[in-house]
Amino acid sequence: MIRALRARHRALATFLALALPLGLALALSARRDAPRLERLPSGDPADPGPRTQVKQRTLRVGGFDLDTRTWPDDRLAAFVLEVAPREDPQRPDVLVYWSESAPGADLDDSSLLLGTLAGTLPRRFTLPPQAIGGYLSLYSLAHRELLGSAEFER
Repeated sequence: MIRALRARHRALATFLALALPLGLALALSARRDAPRLERLPSGDPADPGPRTQVKQRTLRVGGFDLDTRTWPDDRLAAFVLEVAPREDPQRPDVLVYWSESAPGADLDDSSLLLGTLAGTLPRRFTLPPQAIGGYLSLYSLAHRELLGSAEFER
């Protein structure tokens, strides 16, 4: 009985040793390439056109220099804000907020979350229609602390 089981086990192990690499090769060859974006989806803020007036400035927010650009986006009927940190904030989970009034020691309920900020790559956010002027704030979610805020005009 043991000899029959050992023979069957040897036959199955040999079959699997030959079939699994062949199956892996077939699966890899049948795989499709990952889709690539040729341009931004229509809901995302796009690059400004050549005739669009772009306003550029540098803000100092809590010890961080941020290069900002704003321009109108007719498709979204709003303004687009592009934020590019000059250096990595080196803080975990940095969030960008906009508020009409200067925040105190912490953010208030009227602050509007624009999005996340990580590394030095530029990030684009859609500003609310009422955001003619106000304050940009950086908040570390992991440390639960306001990193700083600066007055901002679009």
